[in-house]
Amino acid sequence: MPRPFPVGRWNVGRPVPRSHPYKAPYYIPTDAFQMLPRWELDDDGGYLRETEDMVRDEDYGLHCSSSNTTLGCIRITKEKDLLWMVEKINRTLDTGEKVYLEVAA
Repeated sequence: MPRPFPVGRWNVGRPVPRSHPYKAPYYIPTDAFQMLPRWELDDDGGYLRETEDMVRDEDYGLHCSSSNTTLGCIRITKEKDLLWMVEKINRTLDTGEKVYLEVAA
């Protein structure tokens, strides 16, 4: 079951070009994760109920999207803002510095 981006301080990785409209033109990865309950699915593949098993949920990032939702990622609404971020992140990572994303509750 999708959840909001986890609270915390996370490392930001090098932006990755994407062509699929859901994550184009770039996906900015992070090392964000959270432990969440595994869900049992119904016969149609929908969420039925939480189980007691916990799983590591990861692959949270930042991206533009053709959808109004991102299933937990941070959605950048304007492509020009995303491209600005990609340039700044790449420039910083090229110097050997780290880039962090801090998400508050």
